[in-house]
Amino acid sequence: MSTDKHDLSKEIENDIGLRSKRKLLTIVSLILLAIQFSGASVVEANTFILKLSFSHQNGLAFLLLISVIFLLVRYYSYARKYHEKLFKLWSSRMLKEPFFHSYDIEEDGEHGLLVEIAEKEFNLDIYIIRHSANQNISWEYKHGFLFKRYISYDVSTDYEFYPNQKISLNNRISLKEFFKILRYETKYQIASFIAHPEDLDVYTPYLLGLSALLSYVFNDKLQILLKTYLV
Repeated sequence: MSTDKHDLSKEIENDIGLRSKRKLLTIVSLILLAIQFSGASVVEANTFILKLSFSHQNGLAFLLLISVIFLLVRYYSYARKYHEKLFKLWSSRMLKEPFFHSYDIEEDGEHGLLVEIAEKEFNLDIYIIRHSANQNISWEYKHGFLFKRYISYDVSTDYEFYPNQKISLNNRISLKEFFKILRYETKYQIASFIAHPEDLDVYTPYLLGLSALLSYVFNDKLQILLKTYLV
């Protein structure tokens, strides 16, 4: 896991396209935020060809808004491939929780939601699979639309092979267990943002871009709020 994390961090760092789009989105978003929060005005800007001056600041803010939207789309096209990789990293840590999977040394057996579903769905004994040279089982946590959650199994035995078996959790667990899984998700996603810089590298530009968009759309309410608490 640490090797995968190191490789992903290095891949993100070396992605020139991602870096350039992240930089552009960050700069434009911060400029728009500065205008909306402080009322700052942009007097002029240097281009490769000429120097531009701006007399209509409202039009400039709208231009920046369109630029942020465009850059968000462009950035997403470059960052999308890292979303699944980052998701796989934190979700694999989550699946080590005893609720999902645990190993009992005294009983020399495995327990947890992952084991229960696998044994029921595939009519297999996980203990036998784990201790056989010719058999193997692995699993991954998957997101679906809205609150759909799945476990994807890869199972191979001497007699059967079940590749990429996507089992829905929504139909197999109680509502209480489902909310427990959502709490685990929240816990590990927050921990991932705090402890793993590659998450911040990928997702921070989204937060800045969306903040800039909201500051423009709700500018009137923002100005009232600023005058109420900061003036």
